[in-house]
Amino acid sequence: MDPNLHSISFKLTDEEAWAFTQFVKRMRHDIYRGLAESDEDAFNMRSAGTKIREAINQAGFDPR
Repeated sequence: MDPNLHSISFKLTDEEAWAFTQFVKRMRHDIYRGLAESDEDAFNMRSAGTKIREAINQAGFDPR
């Protein structure tokens, strides 16, 4: 296993899961960039958000 990868477990209510998937779906790179210290940070923030969204989608919350 890659020592740079971390498994994080958390619990969300249905409302929280739905709201977060909507939030990540609507985020644009310029918003991430405005909150980040560098382009690399912005890409890492976006990647993390996407992975969390995908995990929530797999749990049944698909924000299409």
